[in-house]
Amino acid sequence: MEKRDDQSGRFHLPSVAFTVLAALGQSAGLILAKAALNTGMSSLYATLWRMIAALGTAALFAALFRFARPRAGAHWKGGAALALLGGAVFGPFLGVWLSQVAIKYTATGIASTILSTTPIFLIPVAAIIEHEKTTWRAVLGAVVAVAGVALLFLR
Repeated sequence: MEKRDDQSGRFHLPSVAFTVLAALGQSAGLILAKAALNTGMSSLYATLWRMIAALGTAALFAALFRFARPRAGAHWKGGAALALLGGAVFGPFLGVWLSQVAIKYTATGIASTILSTTPIFLIPVAAIIEHEKTTWRAVLGAVVAVAGVALLFLR
């Protein structure tokens, strides 16, 4: 079986740098959200502001890198619009809204830890829907992550 470049085991400095920047951005977002929610702002209103900021950022990147131009021959197929709507509702809207509720009613560190377990739920989805082979490392990582979250509640 041929190894893809992202599984080669090589150290890629840009990947690490962007990973650290993403972690810092997530941390700053959680801290700022907690500060805003402590002022009495509703979780739904905070979600609206996060969506507006995300839309503005996406529009800026689209303008800078010209992603907004439609590709020749690009068109909707089958249930693509319905799938896109479902993804927009369940991901960015409900996911962000419920994360804001979690941040509002619990400690930021605990909320962050629980929110970080989202990729665990993708393992069975990838196995069942995408027919990807689940490795023992993925299962072990999921077990360790769930055990870590469980430890938070045992204290």
